[in-house]
Amino acid sequence: MKKVILLDSYIISNQNSYSHNILNLIENKLTSRGHLVERYDLNKTHSKTVLSADNISTYYNDIESDKWIDLLKSSNVLVIGMPMVNFGPATVVKNFIDSIAIAEKTFSYKNSTNGMPVGYLDNLKVVIVGTQGSPEGATFGQSHVDWLKSALTFLGVKDFEVIKCFGTSLSPHSDLTMQESVKLFENQVDKIIQSI
Repeated sequence: MKKVILLDSYIISNQNSYSHNILNLIENKLTSRGHLVERYDLNKTHSKTVLSADNISTYYNDIESDKWIDLLKSSNVLVIGMPMVNFGPATVVKNFIDSIAIAEKTFSYKNSTNGMPVGYLDNLKVVIVGTQGSPEGATFGQSHVDWLKSALTFLGVKDFEVIKCFGTSLSPHSDLTMQESVKLFENQVDKIIQSI
């Protein structure tokens, strides 16, 4: 049995959110296999307090950074559902990374031998469920999924799985019900679950 943290960051109503509904599929399959799953809605935990010059002295206490860092360090798997919003990650995902990326807690340069950070979240396998309305490659520069992988790699994560539900505004997704679209990812989800 593994301890799995699911983070939901849907930006539209959850019944119409591809990332939310794929997370539902993952959660159901994980719990049916006996894994301990804790699910959090980042819209509730990471939307009201955002890092700025006005609150940098209190932000980490207000957002309960230590609680989130301890949760990640005591878990085996992190699953993040993340839609693209205006070419980047959902704001609550960015805020989540801000809340956990803390020197000497999740990374350090002190023991570096090559000038690169030493990340402390190497205990985690991370599954990213990335969604976007446009097809893959239709955006300019780094994708929101690549951004999140870079941030978590900096924090020590080495084991990633990525589910890309891209092109949701186009066929085949636009021709299918939400349940039919989610079903397209069931085989990939099953393989990921088997690797946990």
